[in-house]
Amino acid sequence: MGGKRTALGGFFKDADFDYEARIALGATTSGAGDVALVLAILDQITDGDPQSWFDAWTAMAGDLAARGDEALGRGHLATASWELRQLTHTQMLDWLADRLPARQAAGVFPARRSLGGSQA
Repeated sequence: MGGKRTALGGFFKDADFDYEARIALGATTSGAGDVALVLAILDQITDGDPQSWFDAWTAMAGDLAARGDEALGRGHLATASWELRQLTHTQMLDWLADRLPARQAAGVFPARRSLGGSQA
């Protein structure tokens, strides 16, 4: 995203990236994520680069999981619940399996398993 917008006001020039960004933001209305968090992740993504999409989402997922576990360990249940609930967005990694070269796609599913995600 990098602060640049497409002519039609999208987040990315890449149609798939733009679509997925809109899905992520739309999911926040049902509590699956936070608008500011999604925008922060999208800002780390290079338009059209599936690896940067994967890296941005997995880095945030790892951070959220660590913060959730720490809050849980301290007995801060509300904070832990919020942090861990945000991991819903790691489901957005699924679509990458078809876009990454095979050697990179192989890393998608092990990462998702470690975060409690599903496998294709």
